[in-house]
Amino acid sequence: MPNFNLAYALSLDKVKDQATKIAGGRQADALSDAEKDQILDLVAGDEFGWGSAAWFYNTECKDDVHKAVQAGGRTGWEAYLGCVGVSSSAERDAYWERATAAFGL
Repeated sequence: MPNFNLAYALSLDKVKDQATKIAGGRQADALSDAEKDQILDLVAGDEFGWGSAAWFYNTECKDDVHKAVQAGGRTGWEAYLGCVGVSSSAERDAYWERATAAFGL
């Protein structure tokens, strides 16, 4: 996950200079734990934390995932889960079912 935190921080005008300085031209896996924490601190607060899911979806999920999500239904849900690197489970599916029912989808 630190690689995504760094990429997200570098995409944000307000913190990219700080992230660049912390990373010093290195990839996230070469950063110390303290440096990874510093990067996380740049993106984890209210100002940027809420945007990270949308950023990830738009930058890391491929077009086939976008199309499946836009089509809706369980296929879209499972495509999204695959993009974020998890699999379907009873607990996740129950959450999705409650959300779709709440929104009348």
